[in-house]
Amino acid sequence: MLTPVVPWLVSALLVIAGAGLVALLVVLVVRAWKEAPQLREEFTDPQRGPQFFFLILALCVVGIGLNAVLGLPRGAGIILAWSVAAAWFSLLTAFFLGLTFRAEKSFAWPQVNPGWLLPGASAQGVAILGLSLPATEPGADSSLVLGCFLIHLAGLLLLLVAVPVMLARWLFGPVNPQVFGPANWINLGALGIAARASAGFVGGEANGPPASAEAVIALLCWSLAVMWSPLLVVAGYWRHFRRRVPFSYAPENWALVFSPSIFGVATIHLRPFFPGDAALVLAAICLAFAAIAWVINATGFFRTLLASRGPA
Repeated sequence: MLTPVVPWLVSALLVIAGAGLVALLVVLVVRAWKEAPQLREEFTDPQRGPQFFFLILALCVVGIGLNAVLGLPRGAGIILAWSVAAAWFSLLTAFFLGLTFRAEKSFAWPQVNPGWLLPGASAQGVAILGLSLPATEPGADSSLVLGCFLIHLAGLLLLLVAVPVMLARWLFGPVNPQVFGPANWINLGALGIAARASAGFVGGEANGPPASAEAVIALLCWSLAVMWSPLLVVAGYWRHFRRRVPFSYAPENWALVFSPSIFGVATIHLRPFFPGDAALVLAAICLAFAAIAWVINATGFFRTLLASRGPA
């Protein structure tokens, strides 16, 4: 069980996240019923299709939160973990098949976007969800650990392809304010969640012997996330202060909440590799940044919602 300093705040955030997840599911069901052809077209689009994996990532985040705050029964937790894993695999297979048999194929730099990192990032979320379940006696969870490890490796392979392509997009593609939007913070979050998942296999959460190779992978993903951090900050400065793009609320702004948060959590789990309290200090800075971003985004969201309703 999680024992937070402010349990009511953690519970409130979990309720908000759960409500958002339910809203996403309802919208998806309604669109599948009323706009099935358009939804299929979006799903097989290389630019918009990967964004559907955000739903898997959201399921993992809410599942991990429920298990931490409420302490899900182990049986219910296992069913949830395997169900989300099956949903991720089914979505990935359908997405690859949709791209393979797409009637018209072409490649252009604008198609490359941070959403390409979501299939790999969501796989890491599935692995973390499985590892977060309470362990029984040693050796009894081998199938669950193996499943988490295989999904973790598959996610790493997807990130191994997507991250260099994203970097090439920045280095060699045309430069404009749209390219450097807030969604690029997914670059930090995808590597951060990969580092967190790898740390789970190093720190004993997997109910098995630590894997030295996973320690290297965790530190590598963490280091790559650090590499992206100054690029994201400078890109944001260039976009808003040099190109004069006004600050405004957009759904992709939530990447500024998730990404620093998961990077901070990964840093905490890699604490043994850092001197003194350096990891805790860095994690506190990241979580404070995410908290400020959450307040700003929540305020912007409600202002946008009220403005869309118009005067009473």
